[in-house]
Amino acid sequence: MPKFLGNHNRSWIWGRHLVFATLMAGKWPPLEVHYDSHRFSPFDELPVSPTAKAQTLREVCEQLGVELVASTANDLTRTCRAEDHQGLCARMPEFPYHSLTELLATESPRHFVILDGIQDSFNLGAIIRSAEALGCGGVILPAKGQAGINSQSARSSAGAVNWLPICRVDRLDEAAGQLKAAGLTLLAATEKSKLSLWNVAIPRRVTIVIGNEGKGVSEELLSHCDLQVRVPMSGITSSLNAAVAAGIMLAEVSRQAGLSPSSTG
Repeated sequence: MPKFLGNHNRSWIWGRHLVFATLMAGKWPPLEVHYDSHRFSPFDELPVSPTAKAQTLREVCEQLGVELVASTANDLTRTCRAEDHQGLCARMPEFPYHSLTELLATESPRHFVILDGIQDSFNLGAIIRSAEALGCGGVILPAKGQAGINSQSARSSAGAVNWLPICRVDRLDEAAGQLKAAGLTLLAATEKSKLSLWNVAIPRRVTIVIGNEGKGVSEELLSHCDLQVRVPMSGITSSLNAAVAAGIMLAEVSRQAGLSPSSTG
């Protein structure tokens, strides 16, 4: 059922520029957008990037067939169950997950990421953000025991959920088998490994496996992995945040594969 996404999975609260960006992305378009009619007019120009043409919210909604609903600040606060809505609230349909078949059919991706039991939505969003920024071809999630795409993960992804294919499967072990059959190497991050990430030659076609912060990658899924590595650490803290570990792994995969011509920094 369509619903508002956001705090407590009921509403997605975004500023005007982010709503504009989402509408233009078009991959997960909202069903309707509610605006604070006392705060601004939908005819106002929206702030956009220097390379994009400024358009009004009303024009964008009309182009994409999205209903624009006049509301008050109190209406939005009640709908969102939060006061930081910045005058706009988008009502979204269910997130359009890809199938694993669709993911494997893509032509260009060098690598994928499997997430095993990441339960914090903000960590999920941060991983998706890093994955998209570092050239990953898609993220694979289990249908159970794992945070999905909701307002929190979408917001912490900085909009990357609109650009990176995200797949949800019933069984990760079966997905791992399909990935290996398609010629991808499975590389798990685990502090139990004696093999340092810095000492591994990473294949170009690889799937990075990141586990739950508390339990790590499940033993069943580890049994399918071709390589297990640890991120070297010299401090007292025994483990890394899952999103941080994923970012380091993704950066090393990209480094070994060679940065794309469009990369900066």
